[in-house]
Amino acid sequence: MSFGEKLASLRKEMGISQEELANELNVSRQAVSKWESNSAYPETDKIIAICKMFNYSMDELIGLKKGHETKKEVNLFNKYFDHFIKGIKMFSLMTFKQKIKCLLELFFYSICLIILFVALSSILKIIFVESFSFIPREIRNHFIGLLGGCWSLIYLVLAIYTIIKIYKIRYLDYYEEVSPEVVHDNIKEDSDKSKINIREEKIIIRDANHDFNPLKCLKKIFNFLGKIIVSFIAIPICIIFILLVMAFIFTLYYIGNGIIILYVALGIISAILFAYLLIELSFKFIFGMPIKAKKYLIIFLSSIILCGISGGLFLGEISQYEITPVTTLKDLDNKIVVPMSDNTAIHYLRNADIIFEDRSDILSEFYVFDKDLVNIIPSSYSTLGFFENGIKYIIYDFNYYYEGLSAKSFINMILKSTKDKKLYYYKEDVHIVVHLSKGNYEKILKNNEELGL
Repeated sequence: MSFGEKLASLRKEMGISQEELANELNVSRQAVSKWESNSAYPETDKIIAICKMFNYSMDELIGLKKGHETKKEVNLFNKYFDHFIKGIKMFSLMTFKQKIKCLLELFFYSICLIILFVALSSILKIIFVESFSFIPREIRNHFIGLLGGCWSLIYLVLAIYTIIKIYKIRYLDYYEEVSPEVVHDNIKEDSDKSKINIREEKIIIRDANHDFNPLKCLKKIFNFLGKIIVSFIAIPICIIFILLVMAFIFTLYYIGNGIIILYVALGIISAILFAYLLIELSFKFIFGMPIKAKKYLIIFLSSIILCGISGGLFLGEISQYEITPVTTLKDLDNKIVVPMSDNTAIHYLRNADIIFEDRSDILSEFYVFDKDLVNIIPSSYSTLGFFENGIKYIIYDFNYYYEGLSAKSFINMILKSTKDKKLYYYKEDVHIVVHLSKGNYEKILKNNEELGL
C-alpha cells in the first residue's frame, strides 16, 4: 500500500475529511488531495505531525515495515462496519437526482451479474453432467442438485459483495462531507454582524476523473474482475475437493475388497492434492497474499507423480480382469397383443426373434438382461395412422427408457467386480420375441417394405 493510500485509509478510519486534516496540519485541502493521490509528498515535519495525529509510526506510514497490518486485521470488523455506516449516511445525504443515478447504476450491474450467473450456471451444468455421466443417475442427480445449491448460495454472496464493492469504488471513495460554514456578507457595522449565512452540512461526490490515472484505473478494474472470476472458478473446485475427501474415506472403508481399491485411493489422494493446490492459489490471489512458488511446485509434482503411479498400477491390475457380460434374460412382464389386419405394420419386427404359431393375432414379449440391476421402464405400444396411396397402415411400435443402475446396484457391482476380478457390464437393450403365423408375417413384411420400415 502506497503512502497516499495509507493516509486516505487512516483519515477515513478516523472519520475526518480532507479539509479537516488540512486545517490540523495548516495546509490547503488541495495539498492533502495531492498527498493521497501520490502526486506530491509532504515535508518531514508534516509526516511527523501525521504520525502523532493517527498514533502511527513513521516506518509504517512510509512503508519501511508492515507492523500496522496486524492491527488492521484485528480491526477488520470495525472497518467494514464503519464503511457500512458511512455508506448509509452518504446515501441519505444525496440529492434525489443522485439517489436515482446511484440506484440505476447498481441495478445495471445487478442485471449484468444475473446474466453472468445464468451463463456460468448453464456452462457448469453441461460440464458436470457430461463429466459425471458414468455415475448412476440417482447419485448424479443428487450431486448436481447439491452442487447447484452451493453454487447459487456462494454466487449470491459474491454478487452482493461485488455490488457493495462497486458502490464503494464508484461513490464512497469519492465521498466528502462539508462541515457547516459561516459566511459573512460584507459586514460594515456592528449591528450587521448578526446577519450571517450558515451553510448546512451537505454531501459532495468528487468527480471520478479527479486526479485520474487511466493506467492505474484499468489496473484496479482488471485486478478486481480477475479476483471475481477466480472466486467463481474456485467455487466448484471447493465442492469437488469436499467430494474427493468423502470418496477417499469411502475407499478406505472398502480397502479390503481388493488391491485395486488401494490404487484408486492413491489416485484420489493425487486429485485431492491438485484440488488443494488450486484452492490455495485462488485464495492467495483473491486476498493478495504472497505465493511461495517452491511449496506449490512440490505439491504439484507430488500430485503428478502420485497420479502416474496410481494410474499405472490401476491399469496393470484391471488388465487382468475378465470382461464378463450379464447374459441372463429376465422377463419384463410386459406383453403386447397386436390385432392383425391387412394394413398392419410393425416397426420392431426386424429386430425380434420370430416364433411361428397358428394364431390370428401377434404376441410380442419383451426381455432385458438382469432386470434386478438394469432399471428399464417399458412404455405401452402406440398406434399411428399413415396414408399411402389412400391405404391406411396401422404401425405398432414401443419405447423404453433406460434409467441406468441405481446407486446401491452400482456400488454392489463395483464391489462384486473387485472381489471376483471380473468387469461386469449390463446390456440396456431390450430383447423381443414375436409369436405370429407365417401368413401374417409375410403381410407385415410387405407393409413394412412399402412404408420403408
